[in-house]
Amino acid sequence: WVRVGGGASYGGAIYYDAVAPYAGRSINAEGELTFTPIPAASLAFAYQRAWFQEPTTRDVIFDDHILRARAQFYITEALGTRFISEWNSATDLVNLQAVIQYQPKPATTLFLGYQDGVETNPLSEPVPRGLFFKMSYLWRV
Repeated sequence: WVRVGGGASYGGAIYYDAVAPYAGRSINAEGELTFTPIPAASLAFAYQRAWFQEPTTRDVIFDDHILRARAQFYITEALGTRFISEWNSATDLVNLQAVIQYQPKPATTLFLGYQDGVETNPLSEPVPRGLFFKMSYLWRV
């Protein structure tokens, strides 16, 4: 009922600058720890890091970290809920999301959710918030 996973990559990458994109070195790493005490519930914690270095000056262009916690619970086989909390060092914002998911049949899913953010820096951009609806349906020909 405990799962641990992760991965890392290092190598050449492209920084897509609006004026002049260029190649450099990149490191991407991630890890996740998931608890599933019962089949209908899970709690996951994840960490991601993305790092990019300019090749000639060796200046670090970005070094971003993302921490995420996700709780998921299925009330019935077709009806479930999901709560996500995420902090991103690039935006310095804590994003909170609550979603109700309904899957009446395979390949058809309806989502109703609310997203809000908490500023950790008073000089940040305005907080994104809102109610959303999403529908996924499989069309067969």
